[in-house]
Amino acid sequence: MSARVPVAYWQDADGHHYGVILGDPEIATAIGTDRLDVRNQLLALAAWLLEHDAARVETDWVNAELIQVRIQARPRYQDGARTVPAPSALNLKIPCVKLISESGTQLCVQPHLHLSVVYESDRDVRELVAHYAQESLRDLTPWALALSAPPASYDVDFISVPNYLARTGMSAPEQRAGLRVLFDTAEPLLRDRKNYGAAFGRANAVNDLAARLAAANGNILLVGARGVGKTTLLCEAQRKCVRSNSASQMDGLRDYRMWRFSAARVIAGMRYLGQWEARLEDIISALAAIDGVFAAESLLELVRTGGASPESSVAAFLLPYLQRGELRMVAEASFEEVQAARRLLPALLDCFECVPVSAFTGDAALAVMQELAQSLRVANTPDAADAAVPSQVLALFQRFLPNAAVPGPATEFLRAQYRDMRRAKSTKAARRTESLISRVPLGSQVLENQAPENQAPENQVLAAFIKQTGLPQVLVDDHQALSFAFVCAQLQRDVIGQHEAIAAVAHSIVTLKAGLNDPNRPVSVLLFSGPTGTGKTALARALARFCFGGAMLDESADAGLTQAEQRPADAAEQRLIRLDLSEYQGFDAAYRFVSDADGQAAPWLQQIARQPFSVLLFDEIEKASPDIFDILLGVLDVGHMTDRYGRSFDFRCSIIILTSNIGAQRGASPGFLPTAPASAHAVTQFFRPEFFNRLDAVVPFHALTVENMRVIAEKELRDLAKREGLAAYQLTLSWNDAVLDLLATSGFDARFGARKLQRALAEQVVQVLANWRLAQPHVRGRNLHLTVDANDKVACE
Repeated sequence: MSARVPVAYWQDADGHHYGVILGDPEIATAIGTDRLDVRNQLLALAAWLLEHDAARVETDWVNAELIQVRIQARPRYQDGARTVPAPSALNLKIPCVKLISESGTQLCVQPHLHLSVVYESDRDVRELVAHYAQESLRDLTPWALALSAPPASYDVDFISVPNYLARTGMSAPEQRAGLRVLFDTAEPLLRDRKNYGAAFGRANAVNDLAARLAAANGNILLVGARGVGKTTLLCEAQRKCVRSNSASQMDGLRDYRMWRFSAARVIAGMRYLGQWEARLEDIISALAAIDGVFAAESLLELVRTGGASPESSVAAFLLPYLQRGELRMVAEASFEEVQAARRLLPALLDCFECVPVSAFTGDAALAVMQELAQSLRVANTPDAADAAVPSQVLALFQRFLPNAAVPGPATEFLRAQYRDMRRAKSTKAARRTESLISRVPLGSQVLENQAPENQAPENQVLAAFIKQTGLPQVLVDDHQALSFAFVCAQLQRDVIGQHEAIAAVAHSIVTLKAGLNDPNRPVSVLLFSGPTGTGKTALARALARFCFGGAMLDESADAGLTQAEQRPADAAEQRLIRLDLSEYQGFDAAYRFVSDADGQAAPWLQQIARQPFSVLLFDEIEKASPDIFDILLGVLDVGHMTDRYGRSFDFRCSIIILTSNIGAQRGASPGFLPTAPASAHAVTQFFRPEFFNRLDAVVPFHALTVENMRVIAEKELRDLAKREGLAAYQLTLSWNDAVLDLLATSGFDARFGARKLQRALAEQVVQVLANWRLAQPHVRGRNLHLTVDANDKVACE
């Protein structure tokens, strides 16, 4: 059994022969008197690497194609402190090799310039390589450029390397019967090393963990927040252990010592009593035979999976083996999960040595982001705008997503931005170069004076962040103005007559925009108190539409009523999480509030986990069980909740609104509406002081007047005109003042607010329009005018 490895050969002007293994990240070069000598050296090198450092050799390449890429390079002379460009540019043909793997990965390699580019389509590869080659040869002296000049001849071939396992009479790990159960239930941690990047900024932690792993026994628990880099740290430490342990090479299981398990996969397909227990016994025996390690993705998942209680779980089954030293385990958990595991299965934590993994903060976080950006190599000499991208990304995440630990999502976002920037740069640079070559005479100074195109990376990052979070540009972009008056005007389009309440909500938005909100609490916690039907829920919806409606609002632009009405509602509705707390009463209210029937997190908590930026609306808070108030104390204070299973939920990016009718019936004399002071006093009397003190503001909603009803009626008629039954037939709707007066009068009720207006609209307008439409089904493109007849009824003309 042998492995096919792609190699490249070339010869310099002096007749010396060179060769490299294509795809080798360290680009070890063989030098000889002829090609056969170089080939033998490459064979020996590849065989040694396959045995001792297999990560440097890819054996699944199925095709290798040599291409030539044309570029221009202009050398520069150094004259003291000055750099003088040569009068003319050199036309160079750069030989490159396109590699395609069995999995479809496409890689273009130029080992002579130490370049390696992953590409997606053939039409991109020449532009990418030309860009990077030109960047690598930029500003070189004539001598340095001569040393980097491409060779006169270049050739590509495959060599057949005898496999170490075949020479020793051993089969591949996948073919060994004793390992079959491991491949069925887990993945070797180091089998595909490209899945995990380097552990930036954790050199000391890697060395410490590697020393612990190299010990003969002991179980390790990596403890840290989600996204802090626990898995990456473990992979880096295990790589270090493998490289330093020569004995691990002898049985061909160099990368198959540590196996990554999940409890769900272990018990998958097990239908009968005792099946998954028998499978676990086989797993333990297989690991013992190869001195392997059980790496658990989540320690708490082992406690929660397998049986009806923690005492009959997967973790409980593994516990005796851990205590006797018959199984070695490395697991991961958050701090909250550790506490939950200690409460649910106390003896389990006694088997582990805890290793904390903390998130990066301050200058350390920025250093990690910059180190990652440098490793991505958008260009060899990035401009100032590119260099500022890591700090901009970090600032956005720390301000708007404080729950995201660094490195975590911030580094994934940074990788995506540099990938997009690389594509954009290479495409534009290649097109610009081709245009100049076709139009500018060789040696002309125009090429030297040509300024590079502005790439506006800051705006690209902002646009990508807005797309990912759903936040409006007006909140995220510091260069875009946002005034208190503008926010009030936007909210007043949906909520009529509640100026004090709108002002309180607008202050929350403006504070968030200015970056002055407390990062350790929810963005805002407001209690809307007042009679029913006065717009409390409507204001929460208006807030969600403003924050997440999809429109990039700008107060310097003409944001007319039509624009606001045409904003997509789907995004806003998904970000408005509404719970009727009158449903959470009784002895099991607290359990139903945080969990579903299967013990999983409640749907609203799952939605918060998916989208931390949300408007959370708790309706009728006064009707909830006292246990619900106890749960909400932590949410309103520190923006954090942890359930009994250690699942943590972060509310620091949420706007929390509570609604209540407290005080609506109190303090009101016959014939008078309740006053705001009376409502506020009722609120302070109802809630416990520790709960009341966690509210940012108590926002009173006043009973609506007849004038308010008239404005609301006009708004409802405009919304009615956009319904499908009219819009599909191009039917427009108009009305006179008498219709508004009739609806405002018949729909007015000081006790029920706008709710009665909705009924009046349905009875007096919608029913009339429905009868007219059904009586004339073929009429299109007509205006329907509403009037009031002699019987004070709405008529359609």
